[in-house]
Amino acid sequence: MENMKVSMSRILDTEYSLKRKLVSRNSKNCYISTSLSSCNTSRKDGLFVCKSSSLTESYQVLLSHIDEVIMNNACFYELGFHKYPDAFQPKGLKYILDIEQEPHIAFTYAVGNIVLKKELILAPDKAELLCKYTLLESCNEIDLVLKPFLAFRNVYSLTNAASKQFEVEYHNNKLRISQSKDYPEMFFNFSKKIIFTEASDWYYNFEYIDDKEKGTECKEDLFLPGQIIVNLKENESFVISVGLEKIENYENYKNNYQQNVRQIDLMQDLKF
Repeated sequence: MENMKVSMSRILDTEYSLKRKLVSRNSKNCYISTSLSSCNTSRKDGLFVCKSSSLTESYQVLLSHIDEVIMNNACFYELGFHKYPDAFQPKGLKYILDIEQEPHIAFTYAVGNIVLKKELILAPDKAELLCKYTLLESCNEIDLVLKPFLAFRNVYSLTNAASKQFEVEYHNNKLRISQSKDYPEMFFNFSKKIIFTEASDWYYNFEYIDDKEKGTECKEDLFLPGQIIVNLKENESFVISVGLEKIENYENYKNNYQQNVRQIDLMQDLKF
């Protein structure tokens, strides 16, 4: 997809937005794939899909998607958009204001006087995804609730809740997820202090319309390890690093990565 402005009428037209893909890849066998609507329409879609080792022939969908909820003055607004057998839930498609493909995938959401931008960036030289949220406009502070949904499967299969058990560990503002010896551990690091509420819950029957149209199995269960809550002020950014490597010295990581992103001109203002 070229980096062009998409009209609001096109975005809200589900027949149009569900059929058009946003895709990004890096040199380390990782990719992002979702639809223009942000709804995954195929079992091969996901925010963090990679080959974890040279011994693995197929790609693995580790992080399927992240749902965002804006909380402001006792009101909450769900930005997610998913297909279930009988409905789309939540109704976050209506909040999308703008979509970009270059230099990286980005969604801008508008909720009343609140404007939030989400940028999805694959590290150029490692198996790592950066999700950057920036509160562009707001009359007051907001709480941003993030719900990461996990699959941990290869791109040819689908996850069933009865067949998976996850281990979740949160310590010192870091989150570690493991599933079995067949899959790598996944680590979440955060650019500022968060509140993490462990849930260890399952959401059932996500439906992939591309697979359904092909007549193949199309329903999947996804695991929610918990909710991430962060407070944001206007013009403030927050970054989640999702990767396969444990970060021991975070200051060295931060400084080195800031140099890398400046060289490739992806994020001049990455702040950890």
